[in-house]
Amino acid sequence: MTTFIDCSDIAATIAHHSNWALGDLVTETLDWHEATRLARYPDQAKTYLSHLPMTERIVPVTSSLPLEQVDGIVRPVWMRRLDAEHLNLRQATRQHVDVTDYGAVGDGSTDCTLAFRLALRSNRHVHVPAGVYIVRGIRMPSNCVLEGAGQQETIIKLSDRAPKHRRLLRNATPFAGNHHIEVAHLTLDWNVERLGDVDRTASGDTASSALTFAHVKFGWIHHVTAKNAGLHAFDITSPHYHYLGTGFAPKRESVRMARPLRSDELRRRWHHDPS
Repeated sequence: MTTFIDCSDIAATIAHHSNWALGDLVTETLDWHEATRLARYPDQAKTYLSHLPMTERIVPVTSSLPLEQVDGIVRPVWMRRLDAEHLNLRQATRQHVDVTDYGAVGDGSTDCTLAFRLALRSNRHVHVPAGVYIVRGIRMPSNCVLEGAGQQETIIKLSDRAPKHRRLLRNATPFAGNHHIEVAHLTLDWNVERLGDVDRTASGDTASSALTFAHVKFGWIHHVTAKNAGLHAFDITSPHYHYLGTGFAPKRESVRMARPLRSDELRRRWHHDPS
């Protein structure tokens, strides 16, 4: 099967990618998913209220996960929709800007927070040339692409003045939600060394991570290195969660992926917990 993209009709492409036929599926996986669903989630009619404020209801899995094979790769069928939505993102971000045009300097010492804040706007594809850029935190709006010159060439580093709870890069409005955000070809350095010799490098909840996508619909993270994080290198999550375990304990980072987004060629340095 070949992925179908019709650049002339985005709506038709999305509709096409949202549907599938049984002939496209890897049928032997359906039985496994159905058995797993029945064994682990027997009470299909129930929903469970969360005991935590500002969090979603917990809904059991109600259907098996169809898989398909595309160019020799087995993947869930919802990847079709994600492929189409990525084309949507590229259509929306035709305005290409360079963060250095807004005053950013990749010298490893200049505070570039304001430059990134000015450059990162909806419907923009923001390029970050090679260098080390110091920031106190970055927030990305919907319909926005942040792209570096390469994982070894472009480094965005959290300032020594940033507090422990600060996330290096996150979506702009986690409670309201964001959509269509892409981060690619760069390194994110949370700079845990700035904390010195401390018992805990994390502040709990979703804080202290290198990259946080909270309540993001349609996101892409690829060819990104995250290092020296206080909690998680990559945290794909809800706007808020209670984390009494390693969220308060870690000395180094881990990876937490809690929502299906497209993530390829991700690397992390240091590791603490298996979450």
